[in-house]
Amino acid sequence: MLDLYLDGGYTGIRGLLALDHDKDSITEHEIAFELHFYDANNKLIGTALGTSKPSSSVQKQTISTGEIKYVSAGEVGDFSKYAKVDFEITDYK
Repeated sequence: MLDLYLDGGYTGIRGLLALDHDKDSITEHEIAFELHFYDANNKLIGTALGTSKPSSSVQKQTISTGEIKYVSAGEVGDFSKYAKVDFEITDYK
């Protein structure tokens, strides 16, 4: 996670996503993920959804093994007072 910002009632997150090399093959994948934000009492304060797909259809829609890709996530709510974040992959093709 590189950046967390508030835009009105929306929390946006920017970060980097990478896939480790799988032997010597380079394959393309689509990944969907969730970021779960918790407060200091370990209470869930929100979940932001993200994907390896960029917002622009001009950019590549997948991520390759060995590649580092800039990704974003977001959801309605204020998660800025988080103490811990869990990362969960929800779809991997």
